[in-house]
Amino acid sequence: MSTDIDFPEHEPAPPKIRICLRCQTEFESAWAGERICKACKSTHAWRSGEGVRTVSNRSGGGGKSGGD
Repeated sequence: MSTDIDFPEHEPAPPKIRICLRCQTEFESAWAGERICKACKSTHAWRSGEGVRTVSNRSGGGGKSGGD
């Protein structure tokens, strides 16, 4: 028994203008997850991981503490 299902062709979404999360300028994003512009991605700092900030616990509580 064959269960061939014909799914409609999915066309990729057209590029969208987004704001770069690093330099705040507009750029044409090729896909939904692209949030950093090509100019920023081409910098030495971006490629080497310099200046990457880590997320801190902003609530001030709930983290592990010593001695418990």
